[in-house]
Amino acid sequence: ITVIDGNSCIQDTSFIIATMTSECIPSVFTPNGDDINDSWSLDDTFLYKDSEVRIYGRFGRLLFQSVGYHDKWDGTNEKGNDVPEGAYFYSIEIGHEYDAIKGSVTIIR
Repeated sequence: ITVIDGNSCIQDTSFIIATMTSECIPSVFTPNGDDINDSWSLDDTFLYKDSEVRIYGRFGRLLFQSVGYHDKWDGTNEKGNDVPEGAYFYSIEIGHEYDAIKGSVTIIR
């Protein structure tokens, strides 16, 4: 972008607009211990240190929560037990005036 003020001073600048939507988030992972796709990987380039990721079960019970998503969800609940195959719901609060991203992720074992 080039900006010219009333005194004909010119300033050039550029910026990158990054976006993250539910279409950018993996919808399936397979935590079966084969070291392939064993955790729900989010491209943390778009996440801030204070972003909150929450995973909910079918009846709305919180199963996983991480601030900054340093520890990826591996398909276990808060006690470390494997959750069954099926669909789970997520909410990603990026903060910084961005709307929360919500969707579902499916576990296949």
